[in-house]
Amino acid sequence: MGEILVEIMARSAATFGEPGSLAGPYASGAPAIFIDQVARLGHPAGIIAASATMSSACSHRTLKRDGVDVSAIHVIKEATTGSAFVTYRKEGERDFIFTSPTARRPS
Repeated sequence: MGEILVEIMARSAATFGEPGSLAGPYASGAPAIFIDQVARLGHPAGIIAASATMSSACSHRTLKRDGVDVSAIHVIKEATTGSAFVTYRKEGERDFIFTSPTARRPS
């Protein structure tokens, strides 16, 4: 049970101060990454979560393809997607920029 984010990552070693190419979006968030790995190891796995429309399309497709039961993911159409932009330095360290998911109240 936990969050699902969308991750966009640098294709090569870079910092956020340099232009570069990005890859993604990928299903992300520690719980989603963990349960995806459990399923890929061949164990029964499922996730209980809520996600926004944009992240759910990416997450559902990736997680379901890998064998995760996604039937308990609630899609919130009025929400925006939390995202993580990740760059890797040549030394192996990472830098992140996170955006927070928000829900808009129906009018």
